[in-house]
Amino acid sequence: MISRVLDATKDVFTERIVVTRHNDVASVCEAAGVSTVLHNSPYLSDTIRLGIENISEVRRCMFVTADQPLLSQNTVQSLALSSKNAPFSIWRAAHNGTVGSPVIFPAGYFDELLCLSYDNGGNEIIKKHPEALRLYNVENEFELMDVDSQEDLIKLSAIL
Repeated sequence: MISRVLDATKDVFTERIVVTRHNDVASVCEAAGVSTVLHNSPYLSDTIRLGIENISEVRRCMFVTADQPLLSQNTVQSLALSSKNAPFSIWRAAHNGTVGSPVIFPAGYFDELLCLSYDNGGNEIIKKHPEALRLYNVENEFELMDVDSQEDLIKLSAIL
């Protein structure tokens, strides 16, 4: 699945970093020329913090999970372009009002992302700043599908 995400984000960003707990994922990323941060920290907030701490000085950062195998490069490019045109907004993929990932945060939110507690993710920041949120509507609802279990894999194979 990480290969699909790497393909979807290829040539869209000046820098890509994958934060993972898994050596096999790091190997795939390194073979693709993508920087990795290996860790064994327990919380989602640790993953976000490590990602932010390891990027260069950028104006915004897209958080993409590795469990969305149907995410398209078109969606990633469109989100990136939307955020470039409205650089102070938080941009989030959605389908008919149902939100998902990826999410782009402007640099003005990095300090708050660095201070997330325990297993909190970017939703904590979005709830604090609802006025900043903009949604990018994804035409194919399955792009936002997470594959976290064997049942999800069965659903995915039915779609494909």
